[in-house]
Amino acid sequence: MDIFFLDLSKVNEIYLESHLVTEEKKEYISKINPRQRKIQVFYSDVFIKYLMLKKYNLGISEIKIFQDPFGKPYLYQGQYQFNISHSGKYLICGISKNPVGIDIEQMKSENVIRSKDIFWESEYQDIFLTIEKEREIRFFKYWTLKESYLKWLGTGLSESLKSIEFLNIDSRFIKYRLDKKFNESTPSFYSIIFDSDYVLSICGDFMNEKKIRIYEVDKFELNSFFQ
Repeated sequence: MDIFFLDLSKVNEIYLESHLVTEEKKEYISKINPRQRKIQVFYSDVFIKYLMLKKYNLGISEIKIFQDPFGKPYLYQGQYQFNISHSGKYLICGISKNPVGIDIEQMKSENVIRSKDIFWESEYQDIFLTIEKEREIRFFKYWTLKESYLKWLGTGLSESLKSIEFLNIDSRFIKYRLDKKFNESTPSFYSIIFDSDYVLSICGDFMNEKKIRIYEVDKFELNSFFQ
């Protein structure tokens, strides 16, 4: 599995004339303010196309992106599956030959939610009964793990975050318990602190893929592609 990330704080340009942007998307992006949001939407749209063309050597005619009934994007008749997430200054994309779910969140104390509608009792206690300096990290680890699972499943937040209960988020091999209706699925999970104040979590078939590789996409490489 390959993970690619782009630091959007280093990017100032958008290329609406690019052949990778549909006319419908051009019109939508042109109306967006502020500019930073415009940049975020533009690169979220073209990042996977850029990666498929430059990193996986697909032809432009092979890159047809559709959305399933839950809004999850997928490549039509493609050999690769992907998932995208963004938070703060980072845009991140996971690519695999198997289903993948990925979530990145910037850790902000004001976003920590005390709710037993989101967490199982064991998870809630693990977050809120821990020492204060660890609380934020644990909250966002649980949150991103749950989000990555729902994105892997393909349902997004149409399913409850309580459809999965995590049992040991600090272990290399993260254990979990699923809602009965999903108990035939057996994904693996990976979660790390990313750039000191972000949490990145991934859900996928790591047993078959053996390794997770993380790459930064340089803004100069990306910009030269559009010029």
